[in-house]
Amino acid sequence: NKQFTDNYGNIAASLLCTTIQTYDFYRLEMILLRYILNICLCLVQLRISMAFFSCPGLQRVAKLVCPMVPSDDATLNPVVQSAFGKAAIGKKKTKVSRERKEKKTIPLRKKKTTTLRTATSTKQILKRKDDALLAFKSHLNLDLHSSIQILNAYPRLYTHIPNISDKLMYLLNEINLKPEQLRRMLLSHPRLMETVIMDHENNLMNTLEILQNELDLSVKDIKAIQSRALPAILTYPRSELRKRILVYKLDLQYPKEEITQMVLKDPRMLRTDSTNVRQILKVLKEELQIGKENVRDMLQKEILLLTYNAEDNIRPTILYLREGEVGHCLGIVERKGRSTLSASTKKEKEDIINSRLKKIIMGNPKVLSSSLEKNLKPTVLFFFQDVGLSSYEFGRIIYRRGGSIFEANLERTLKRKVSFLRSQLDLEIDEEQHVHKDRQFIETGGPVNIEIPGPEPDKDFSLSSYSKRRLLAQMIATNPDILTLSIEKNLEPKFNFFRSTLQLSNDQLRYIILRRPQILALSLERNLIPKIHFLSAPRQEISVKSSVDLYCGGLGMSIEEIRDWITEYPQTLTFVLESRIKPRVFDVVKYGLNVGDKANEAPFNFITKTDISWTKWINEHSGQNFR
Repeated sequence: NKQFTDNYGNIAASLLCTTIQTYDFYRLEMILLRYILNICLCLVQLRISMAFFSCPGLQRVAKLVCPMVPSDDATLNPVVQSAFGKAAIGKKKTKVSRERKEKKTIPLRKKKTTTLRTATSTKQILKRKDDALLAFKSHLNLDLHSSIQILNAYPRLYTHIPNISDKLMYLLNEINLKPEQLRRMLLSHPRLMETVIMDHENNLMNTLEILQNELDLSVKDIKAIQSRALPAILTYPRSELRKRILVYKLDLQYPKEEITQMVLKDPRMLRTDSTNVRQILKVLKEELQIGKENVRDMLQKEILLLTYNAEDNIRPTILYLREGEVGHCLGIVERKGRSTLSASTKKEKEDIINSRLKKIIMGNPKVLSSSLEKNLKPTVLFFFQDVGLSSYEFGRIIYRRGGSIFEANLERTLKRKVSFLRSQLDLEIDEEQHVHKDRQFIETGGPVNIEIPGPEPDKDFSLSSYSKRRLLAQMIATNPDILTLSIEKNLEPKFNFFRSTLQLSNDQLRYIILRRPQILALSLERNLIPKIHFLSAPRQEISVKSSVDLYCGGLGMSIEEIRDWITEYPQTLTFVLESRIKPRVFDVVKYGLNVGDKANEAPFNFITKTDISWTKWINEHSGQNFR
């Protein structure tokens, strides 16, 4: 009965599909799945009805049992072809089969033979999978759950390899990989490892032999490459590998010893191809006049430079930086009397932009790997819209720190640091006011400079969101190095030091940092703390024959006095301790002077005075204070 067999087949197939889909391999025994599959294969052997073979349920079984089955008839998996036939996977019967049906001469015995042969093939595949699980466990100590995930994602590891245990033993014994290395590579790069395991053993050895012969690598060097670069390096085309090494030798004139050091440093440098390398050299020469000697300098900073794509990555990046907003802002900055604003010809303007862009890219070649849509364009938009920089201010930033700014991650680095600085300096803005342009901005047609608020709190004065944006923008434009500093290791400890040790209020701290943002770029342990300790250390008696090198005392000021002094003259902390602060303090202590605003006291700006001005002042006042 066709209706009965259809229902029966669908029910049996649904049960099998549900079992396979919900089957938790690392909790149940493999024998359970074997038992279920054997039952289904027995049902096939009983030849209940041809309708059973054509029912939709059994088609689902075929796809689950053999997930690698392609849809094309010409490339059907032989196991599925022999197991279920074209009828089982929904294919129409051929003309010959219709004629046989009319003559009622269906070869039942032939179908039985095919089905039995299929049962044997399916059992072999399941046995190979069991053997692969055991091999992963015994050779690599890989847990069952991870092993099953890898085999399910890459079934060729057991369907196309009769004995994966031999392959693993070859990698462990002949390639000299350690089990933990092979396990880590299999978990981190399963697709590459699939290619390596399925490759012929002679090809794997040929790759290492080429490296050893071309670069004179020792056994220790080979092991170092194996521990760092496998499995990727074993998948490089062996016919191309020698050409890649020759490009470094012939085109870039690298000696063999330097190439060896570069390969040991990062073997990924060999994943490019010789044609692309020559195209990169051509693009850099055409666009920015960067020659081979310059490329060698760039490779010292970014060893993977020649692995970038010349036409899809490097050339579009250069064109965007030169011809877009970045090139315009970079050109209008005046340096050594030159800028695009004062240039008289178009060629002179292009030369100014190209020379400055060349300097940025040579200093930070990793910029060429940045994505235009995901990194460069959003970064430029962030500085204009979120930070509120003017074109000239943005030009100053990229002229000084353009490479490191463009290399930084927008979400994890730039936005996070700007938000941190706003919170620490009490410059957080109202989002609603931030969306709409300030009236002041609209009237002037561009950003305006905002006067820094004083160090003392003023109840009658409050900063608008636009003013807060501009104050932070002015600070970043003055010292863009701030954006290259770590929050946890650099910025946050400095703010804590100013608040706890110097006891600065929020208004005082904001005033100091906005007046002299360079202070945040100074080292806390090697610069700021030694200066504060020296200024607060007690004075020592100085004789006429004493020298500044032998002076071990300080200025003898209290923390409160230092705080008030630094608040009024924050530039004091930017001078060098040994060459400026100590000699000036030595003179003050030597002549018994106090620091203050009285006539017989050293002025608060005695450290910031020039050498000529300070010598003149000390000569005028030393007579009445000498003892």
